[in-house]
Amino acid sequence: MLIEGLKIRPLLSIHQGMLIADKMIDETNAFRAILEELNIPYDE
Repeated sequence: MLIEGLKIRPLLSIHQGMLIADKMIDETNAFRAILEELNIPYDE
């Protein structure tokens, strides 16, 4: 099985209430660190 490519946006959405927009946290650096730690090749 070959996967040519995936597009991933590592964002965390935290619900803050009915009237307030969800808080979005960018987890790109943490995700990149995991890929590097596991020696998974990636292209940005």
